[in-house]
Amino acid sequence: MGIILAACVMLFSMNARADVKWKIVISPSKSGEIPWTTSSPSSSGVLASSGTLSFNPGSYLDLTFSPQPGYRLVSVYKNADPWTPWLDNNRHYRFGPVEKPHVIVAKFELISPTGSYDFSTPEILPEGVAEIFNGTGHYSGVVPSDMPIVGDKAFDADIAMDESGKLDIMPNSLEGYTPDTTANTSIAGMLKTRDDTPQVTVSAKFKGEFEGENGEGSGVGTLSDIKTLGQNTLQEDEQTLNSSGSGSYNVKLKSNDTGVKVNYKEKETSIALPVTTDANRNWSFNVMLSQEPNAKGKQVTYAKGTVTLPTGDIVSFPKRIVKYSKTKGYKIQFSRGTNMTSSSVDKKTKLSITHMLFDCLENNCVLNDGQVSYQFLGQKGKGNLSDFMTN
Repeated sequence: MGIILAACVMLFSMNARADVKWKIVISPSKSGEIPWTTSSPSSSGVLASSGTLSFNPGSYLDLTFSPQPGYRLVSVYKNADPWTPWLDNNRHYRFGPVEKPHVIVAKFELISPTGSYDFSTPEILPEGVAEIFNGTGHYSGVVPSDMPIVGDKAFDADIAMDESGKLDIMPNSLEGYTPDTTANTSIAGMLKTRDDTPQVTVSAKFKGEFEGENGEGSGVGTLSDIKTLGQNTLQEDEQTLNSSGSGSYNVKLKSNDTGVKVNYKEKETSIALPVTTDANRNWSFNVMLSQEPNAKGKQVTYAKGTVTLPTGDIVSFPKRIVKYSKTKGYKIQFSRGTNMTSSSVDKKTKLSITHMLFDCLENNCVLNDGQVSYQFLGQKGKGNLSDFMTN
């Protein structure tokens, strides 16, 4: 009888120590992990996803709520009770002695990086990063010696450029040439991007006296691979513009004195034409990321941008809602901004940023990289954000 009674007491004791089960929820999935330890039985581990922990009644349970990189802890609930204020500085709490089952919910959120980020063109553009050149300026130099008729002649001109890349060329002088001021003459051009470098196309209609002979003519020419050397030459703030590369032209001339007509044509020729100019290719942009409540009171991330063109004009773009992805970063498109110089809508300037990724540790986010494409002044290009980062 005593043996039977002892066995019943032992069985009751075993039933009394049935496992207590706690359900642990991590939301959203893969946003955090929870290191845990129990005192009875003595055990430990890490929950990388939602699960269940089992332990004996009277045990102590230690939980630490650790966000994955790029996330932060928002709240911890024990059943319906907010438990976040009870966590220590390490986001840890010791529960116990535990007697009943409970549900622990840890909510994390993806960090949407905010801040002001400045970018500008480097002194030396990396290969493949398209240059944007401001054609407006004063130009002077000498025509290459292998050019027909005007070879080795000095020239001086002013150029105005609009937002579409159209050039209005105003010649001041060409050595040996006196224009007929009563004739209908004009020189115009277009600046655009080709093979990641600026290219100029110029058309001209002219009439006057050259080297003592009266004549008239017309012509079309192109000049590619334009680069600024960035070195001062004749005057302060002027630089050498190196337009070495390939060009083509088709020039028709007629002598009004003799009636002789000539035609000069070249599809591709090597051209080296360094000139002095105050034009430049420097431009920059700023991206402002901020979190603000929308009309419904929900926190939303906004992006606002400004572009400072090589002309000195500043184009401001209105803020727009953006969303951050841990794998794809920010995707931001700016267009139809306002030119703050003239307070008019700028329909030509566009800036697009993709894969704008950050390395975030807690609330400290550092820009990693991304891609940027840009279009203004009749030209376009692309590059890595790291090529434009301002230290």
